[in-house]
Amino acid sequence: VDYKRLLKYWSGMKALLAPITASKHEEEHIIECITGGSLECWTLEDANAGRSRAYDRVIIDEAGLVAGLEARYEEAIRSTLPDRAGDVWMWGTPQGRNFFWKCFERGRRGDPGWKSWQMSTYMNPHISKEEIDEMKREMTERTFRQEVMAEFLADGGGVFRNVREVSTVERGGARNPDHSYVCGIDWGRSSDFNVFSVFDVDDRKQVAIERFTGMDMISTANRLVGLHKKWQFTECLAEKNSIGTPMIEYLQRTEVPIRGFTMSNSSKLKLIDALSLGFERQQFLLLNDETQIAELEAFEQSTLEVSGLIRFASPAGIHDDCVIGTALAWKAAQSEDWSFLASTEEKSEEVPFSHIMQSHRAGQRVADYGRTHGFSDEEDEELVVL
Repeated sequence: VDYKRLLKYWSGMKALLAPITASKHEEEHIIECITGGSLECWTLEDANAGRSRAYDRVIIDEAGLVAGLEARYEEAIRSTLPDRAGDVWMWGTPQGRNFFWKCFERGRRGDPGWKSWQMSTYMNPHISKEEIDEMKREMTERTFRQEVMAEFLADGGGVFRNVREVSTVERGGARNPDHSYVCGIDWGRSSDFNVFSVFDVDDRKQVAIERFTGMDMISTANRLVGLHKKWQFTECLAEKNSIGTPMIEYLQRTEVPIRGFTMSNSSKLKLIDALSLGFERQQFLLLNDETQIAELEAFEQSTLEVSGLIRFASPAGIHDDCVIGTALAWKAAQSEDWSFLASTEEKSEEVPFSHIMQSHRAGQRVADYGRTHGFSDEEDEELVVL
């Protein structure tokens, strides 16, 4: 897929083919074999990978992560096959219903020339069932179905389950002096709302939420100071981006124990995934607040068409301030070690969802499928890995 992954495969292929290597070209990533065959490695960051070549077999690794795979396949890769009656194999983890999924469906339907296979991590003999079951306990149902069970899940739709089931707390609760309280803060911009979401850490429930707009910086800060006097926060976790930095710096000169959270696409995915898991397992209770409920029920997951990356957001015209504020509060309520907040800031960049899941050691190769064109058994085969 990318250059870093290409180098991993290139190193492996050099070692594997060393006994039969006639020559190799490091810059072009080409190995010529004494049998007359050859291997070429490309990165699909190059839209013209393989163009004007002729191959017996093309292998595309992590096809679900390739940005613009449909165009690359139709405009460059497909034309490398006819001269040698070649075939193409695509494999990887599902990433929504993109071009990878379309190809998989052609094989599943039995379209001529196509064949599909789908294998979960449970079928991997090198990973124990106990390890996979542990992953199931740690992941949301949606994540487990995609990353472990190899299911192509539809884009869109609600991210959070059991929203109304957990939204049962009535307003008006008082502070328990024996409990700890935290606050998640989403700062409002020109058309957004400020949200302060307060959690009782011991009871794992939301006890207050304030949503407002139209206040200047000092008035907003003073409102948080007042809320702190009422609940005596152990910690406040606030979005650091944009106007967040000056607000946090100002409040750090007050008695409010506040820290910043840098909201990149990567950190947002992790934040929302943790909140989604909490909803799924009903690990907390929320206020019976219709504005918050509406935002949570409308919140969606989508796959970006160009990059193939995952994004969480509200539909156009709907705010997500309560979602982010509450996600930050839940993050704070779960955090015993706050040192993670002092780590180096992440860049605001799109990050594939599969990279987030690497810590779960899935190690699987799922949804393995390919298009067949009568592969030749001749010795002088041309093989390319993308």
